[in-house]
Amino acid sequence: MARGFVRVAVLLGALGVLTIACSSGDGGGGGSGGSGGGGTTPISGEEFGTRYCELFNPCCRQANRLTDQPQCKQAFSRGPVDGVAAHECLKEYEARAKELNWCDTAATAARPASCARAFPTDPERVPYLRNLALGEACGSDADCALDPRGVVTCDFQGKFCRLWERRQLGEACQGEVREAGEAWWDVEDDELIVPSCLYTDSVGCEDGVCIPLPEAGEPCTHLSECVSEAYCSGEQVCVPRQAFGEPCQSGTCELGLRCGSGTGLCEALRPQGQPCEYDHDCLSAECVTGVCQDPGLTRLCR
Repeated sequence: MARGFVRVAVLLGALGVLTIACSSGDGGGGGSGGSGGGGTTPISGEEFGTRYCELFNPCCRQANRLTDQPQCKQAFSRGPVDGVAAHECLKEYEARAKELNWCDTAATAARPASCARAFPTDPERVPYLRNLALGEACGSDADCALDPRGVVTCDFQGKFCRLWERRQLGEACQGEVREAGEAWWDVEDDELIVPSCLYTDSVGCEDGVCIPLPEAGEPCTHLSECVSEAYCSGEQVCVPRQAFGEPCQSGTCELGLRCGSGTGLCEALRPQGQPCEYDHDCLSAECVTGVCQDPGLTRLCR
């Protein structure tokens, strides 16, 4: 039985773009350009992963993070649902990788239709993200497939994809997922689906039941317990969050802002390439070696 809390990355928006200057002339990965056509042969997930991940070698080298990319390649171990479409998808990306701005545009460029047919789990993102089913081994939250039933995260101990399944007001619960990225639970170590109250629904789990979160002016017990527009003050009362430029403490700014460690004022989140101390300093929620980085590249390079 596991009991406690863990920080989880609840991704609510599209991924950012890594702003590094790199030329991919040495990493085109071979293959023909274009979108493919009649006569394209099916390709396995293993071959797709090997060739696709290698396209990002120049970007990883520029970020000083190149490895043999085992996690990137493992994401395709189950294979595409359409092998012919996967081959066409690969050709599209091999052509793009020959462009000088490949590293700057890979994360935000439109996804080829062939890739959506080959890897349909998350059509708004490039195929290396969110392919893994519940229970499968993972390295981070973004490796796991999205699920309309709630929030899916990579369990920090067992390293498998787990679903925090949404429960409504008054329903039984075993856990809760907070807007600050904390998940509290009372579950078995190998439990794949946890009935949970989501703070984004303004409900929390107390005594096994989803209850309303307190609003501004109402009593509270911990920092992130209140509705999203408020936080729990030292006097244990929910108060409105601080706006941009106002004095703050960690966790008291409006959502989408951060409390500057040097200024003590609410500041904008930092884009890729800017210095950081913690994940919550960055728009991408990914602070690596003191720099905000694209979470997609983080997984591609390891």
